[in-house]
Amino acid sequence: MFNRISFFDSQEKEEQSSQQQEKEEISYYKYEPDFTVKKQGGLFIVEGSKIVKLVNQFDLENPQALEYFQKKFKSSGVEKVLLKEGITDGDKVKIGEKTFYFYS
Repeated sequence: MFNRISFFDSQEKEEQSSQQQEKEEISYYKYEPDFTVKKQGGLFIVEGSKIVKLVNQFDLENPQALEYFQKKFKSSGVEKVLLKEGITDGDKVKIGEKTFYFYS
């Protein structure tokens, strides 16, 4: 009814487990955004199917829709990449067929 496990049995299992973990490879993943940013003169062009689809879902003239879009814009990483590319407040951004002024 009862299984007898000695201290030595459990210690051997722990050693085998740690040896297996050492042999396992560690995978590293590099984040690659699903959009690209190009600068043409004073215009920043953002390309990528997901971000174009996102911007097309919103009426950017509607303040509530614009606010929601801005949150998505930031969380998608587009704003961060634009800032790295040197965008400043008042620069134009084009995504798909829509063009707007950038303000962070």
